[in-house]
This record gives sequence, structure tokens and C-alpha cells, in this order.
Amino acid sequence: TWVQSFGFLGGNTDHGFTFGDVNADCHDDLAASQQYGTVYLGNGSGGFSHSSPSMMIQFAIGGLTGAGEILVLERKSRALQRLLTTAVSRLEVVAGHYLAMFLMILVQLVLLVGFGQLALRLDYLHDPLALLLIVVTMALWVAALGLLIGVLSRAQEHVIILSLFLM
Repeated sequence: TWVQSFGFLGGNTDHGFTFGDVNADCHDDLAASQQYGTVYLGNGSGGFSHSSPSMMIQFAIGGLTGAGEILVLERKSRALQRLLTTAVSRLEVVAGHYLAMFLMILVQLVLLVGFGQLALRLDYLHDPLALLLIVVTMALWVAALGLLIGVLSRAQEHVIILSLFLM
């Protein structure tokens, strides 16, 4: 949330803005110049607190394309059929694909949480257990969705269409 701190009348006709910590409270402030200069002091909640979680979901769902294409490419190259002739059970093959997708998405989400915490100064680590529960649950859900898309798709184009539909 931005609260106007002060403004001044003057001949400033440039249109521009800049971020900085004007009052040294460790929260980004916004200085805007149009016809008049205005400074907005940030209270630390910032606009990123609403957009960052939705961006994480978007990035996680964006990974569905790669996760779903793995199964399609294995079917086309007959690698999946060769894998099933080994001593590995079908359940282990599916679990291996699911685990790989889960770990890929989990690492991606952890990196995005770290970026939000460090670069955007969001307070994700306020309740670490709740954060862990949400991140792991989202990674499990997206991995399951990626596996479903890979099973239902017969061609790479189908994977892309289904993944874009979910976005």
C-alpha cells in the first residue's frame, strides 16, 4: 500500500518515477514526477505481495508442458516399452516420472519463494510450516496434473494445448 507523504508545486514536466528508500525504513518508496513531484512511502506490504503468489502458480503450471511431453516422447521413441521389459514394475515407472516432476516443480517454487523473500522483501517466512505445506501441496498437485496430461496426450501438440488451456 502506498501513502502519499509530500508533494511540491514546481515546473517539473518530465514524466518519470523511481524507487528507493526515502525515509530509511527498509521499505521501498516511490517518487513520481509529472506536472508536480510526489513521493509515496511504502509500508512494506507492496504490490508484489499479491502478484508474487499468482506468478508462482503461473510458473508451476507453465512447467506442465515439459512434464507432459516427457511421457509422449518416451512413447514415440519406444523408450517406455523398453523400460517395461526390465525388472521395474509399472508402478515404479509411474512413481519415478511423478517424483521427477514433483522435484522439478518443488525446486522451482523454492527458488521463487527465495526470490520473493530476498529480492522483493516479501514476508514468506512469517509462518514457515504453512509455507512448506502450501508449496509441497502445490508441487504435488501440478506434478499429478502433468502426469495426467502426459497420459492423455498422444502427440506433443496435445500436451501444449492442454497445458495452455489450464493456464
